[in-house]
Amino acid sequence: MNRGLRSLRSVRLYRDSERGMVMGVCAGLSDQFGFRLGPLRIITLVSLLLFTLPTLLVYVAAGLLLPDKPLRYYGSRDERDLWGSRSGRMEA
Repeated sequence: MNRGLRSLRSVRLYRDSERGMVMGVCAGLSDQFGFRLGPLRIITLVSLLLFTLPTLLVYVAAGLLLPDKPLRYYGSRDERDLWGSRSGRMEA
């Protein structure tokens, strides 16, 4: 049971406003859990039509409370070290 709790704590939810249409909540959920984005948006839309107020409240709350997607650097280690150094100088 502890193992399940640890795995839930390690899940970091966020919004993906670059791929998102409204607030990026569906895009962030699809990225985090590996869902396809299109069907997730359709499920959200159907849920919005059937359960308007609860879905709207949860979606807006998630959009306001979740942080934006963290930036990731995909360059080489040397370049990352160069740009990450405080002095900005390349060390020998």
